[in-house]
Amino acid sequence: MAISPLNWNTNTYKSSNLKAFISIGASPSDPEEVLYLVNLTDDEHREYFQEEFSSLDQACSFINERWGDWEQSDLANSGSGCGTCEAH
Repeated sequence: MAISPLNWNTNTYKSSNLKAFISIGASPSDPEEVLYLVNLTDDEHREYFQEEFSSLDQACSFINERWGDWEQSDLANSGSGCGTCEAH
């Protein structure tokens, strides 16, 4: 299973102490423009990589191509209820 427009906000790719995920942001020059950001961070939340995309489909394609062979983690299903969800 790959990261898609249906699961991008709760799924990550993990390897050792690194994780790759998609987040949402805004353009500094045009706050109305939505950006999808592909990020690579470590367990300490240090950022090692970030790439901006104007469409979610582009961001999903990029993250799956680059890190699709890593273990996929669904953060929405990692606990036993909404209060334990790592995505929040």
